[in-house]
Amino acid sequence: MGHHRWQPEDSESVWELLTLEKWCAASRLQRSWYELDICALNLEWAVDQDLMEVDGRVIKLLDLKSRGVEILAELEKQVFANQGSIVASYTVHMEHVFEWMNASQKQMAWTKNGLLDSRMSESGEDFSSCMEILGNKRKAKESGDCVEGIRRRRKSWWKQKELLHYAEEQENPGRKL
Repeated sequence: MGHHRWQPEDSESVWELLTLEKWCAASRLQRSWYELDICALNLEWAVDQDLMEVDGRVIKLLDLKSRGVEILAELEKQVFANQGSIVASYTVHMEHVFEWMNASQKQMAWTKNGLLDSRMSESGEDFSSCMEILGNKRKAKESGDCVEGIRRRRKSWWKQKELLHYAEEQENPGRKL
């Protein structure tokens, strides 16, 4: 086997490969930014749906109170607390999404300007490892704490629904709901 002798064309090929890799990395980062943007839109939509549901409960609660139906203070407090917890949860999630979108945008700018891998995110990790960590945190929450939270919310929702149904029965005895 003969040794390959370095040719000036080889360095040109290397530069072409490096440029291609730089633009591929920027493209992947741009794609992740758009995916995060879609995630933010989906989150906003879900929160709007949740808030409409809570607003419906608040209106029903106020309607029952205006008709003179006695509403348990605990139920009233819980209905209003749900609205606050939805807004607080939304705020936290959106902050995280926007934080990652900003990190992605910064990394894209560095990549397009030829600074690929020479910069790190503010936390000291590159963007892809940050995304991996975020994904692992999300998976852990989905598999553990988050599932329990969903179960608690569903149980709480059914309890509220039963209490509102009970209040309606008290208001209209004999009427089938």
